[in-house]
Amino acid sequence: MEMILSFSIVISIFVLFANLEYGLASCAGVLNQEVCKASEKLSLLQTDDCSELPIKDQQEKMAAQRTILITGCSRGIGLALAEEYINRGWQVLATCRSPERAKELTALLKKHHQSPAVALDTADDGTILRAFQTVLQRGVRKLDLLFHNAGISGPEDVLKATRAELDATFSTNVSGPMVITQTFLPLLKAAPQPKLVFMSTIMSSLEMNMGGGMMAYRVTKTALNGMVRQFAGDVSGVIVLAMHPGWVQTDLGNSVGPAPLSPAASCRGMYDTIEGATRAHNGKFIDYQGQKIRW
Repeated sequence: MEMILSFSIVISIFVLFANLEYGLASCAGVLNQEVCKASEKLSLLQTDDCSELPIKDQQEKMAAQRTILITGCSRGIGLALAEEYINRGWQVLATCRSPERAKELTALLKKHHQSPAVALDTADDGTILRAFQTVLQRGVRKLDLLFHNAGISGPEDVLKATRAELDATFSTNVSGPMVITQTFLPLLKAAPQPKLVFMSTIMSSLEMNMGGGMMAYRVTKTALNGMVRQFAGDVSGVIVLAMHPGWVQTDLGNSVGPAPLSPAASCRGMYDTIEGATRAHNGKFIDYQGQKIRW
């Protein structure tokens, strides 16, 4: 009788722990549901059997072409980058905060039979995850190049800026590119010779910044340069660059005087410089002509 009772107690304890383990696993599954879904889609896309994937023709096109994802494409340098890479035969995944308002970008992509712009706000982790899911749904299996172009200028006067203003600029210019890179890294790793480019500026140079002004832009781009060095050291198999586009004719560029360089000329130079980048350039700060910039 005692043996039967002991056996029953053992069975009851076993069932209790089994149920507890199941409950904990279920909770973890709920917390990681979105990440798991994205990972499953990426695994499916990397298999040989793609017969059930949507937009089959677009998948085959992307598999044959090199693919780039560019942030901040609604205007200025981002728009010119999208056009440059389209003209060079790339599949371009152009992102911006509000694609429905980016009329010029929409017309460019439609004219060249590229996929529509993807909504992505670098300061919003939710849009970053949804952008990743959208890219997977379009059948993208790899990214040959991830170009972080999006950025904001933020407050200019170090004596008047608030903590909230600087935090907002930092979120867009530094934290956002970090999270985007973390999210899209599996696609970069799937490419044979992936490259990761962060749009910096000569104004971020600690050695050359003696003019003052544009405080938040300078400070966050200096921090971004540190992020470039970190990714270059911590991520193997990817060439990572900090890129100065030159003094370009954009709203930001013209705000400090008449800029001499057109967006198209800057992007042609950046394209050639990035194409020529090798492992020896990993973690370097260079301009659109391939010249080294002092940190």
